[in-house]
Amino acid sequence: GHFGPRFGNEACGGADLERSKQLLANDRLPYPFTLDEFGTFDRQVSGQKTFDYNVDGLAHIGLLPDMVADMKNTGLSDADLDPLFKSAEAYIQTWERARGETVREGCVCTGSEFSLDDYGDFHNCQLGPGGGLGTGCECFDSDADGDVDLLDFARFQVNFTGN
Repeated sequence: GHFGPRFGNEACGGADLERSKQLLANDRLPYPFTLDEFGTFDRQVSGQKTFDYNVDGLAHIGLLPDMVADMKNTGLSDADLDPLFKSAEAYIQTWERARGETVREGCVCTGSEFSLDDYGDFHNCQLGPGGGLGTGCECFDSDADGDVDLLDFARFQVNFTGN
């Protein structure tokens, strides 16, 4: 298999021949698709635009599940994708270490709105599907499934005030 157009319809391999091979092989992400622990997804709609990963690539962050499903369709395992799921936390920890900061553990959020302080706490708690709950991370487990994952991040985004 071959990955979808990744970051736009002209970005797959950077050459028309590469894109043509993919189209001829009919290596397309089928819709709807299901990701274990995350649910079933169809084409994402924003306003009047319906996005199709096969055509639009990773046009915006909302298509990240499509990209993950496409990578799984090409044969990547959960272990292969683990660095992707932990990359945001690794990025934050890198900067915390560079600044000489101690990683905060647990969340201090209250109510239904999340602040900028909660943002850092959320990333310390986000261990992904089946990752369990760290001390004080219960407030971020919005679906009460015993972990903090992308479904919980979706709720976090909706309720993030930025203050």
